[in-house]
Amino acid sequence: MDVTYHVALPFVMADDGVAAGEAVECLRANAAVMRAEALSRKTGCAGAVAFSRTGDPSSGDFSDARLIRRCRTCTLCDRHEPIIPRPGSRHRPTRAG
Repeated sequence: MDVTYHVALPFVMADDGVAAGEAVECLRANAAVMRAEALSRKTGCAGAVAFSRTGDPSSGDFSDARLIRRCRTCTLCDRHEPIIPRPGSRHRPTRAG
């Protein structure tokens, strides 16, 4: 059964540039946008994105992420390679409202 996850993902300043922060899973797309906007305003944050992914959690088969919104300037968002953590990666979203 396919499930859609809505996620806010901040990008934080690191010693060697910019790194993905802790992803936050949200119940709806608009909640992910609002959370990404709030995260992007935090000190040390280079920006944030809100995205969604649809797939089957039991098989691990997910579609590519669909960018919903970019918040602030996030130069990583302009790259052509995937920046969204894959299921099973060490970056796990935490649930938020």
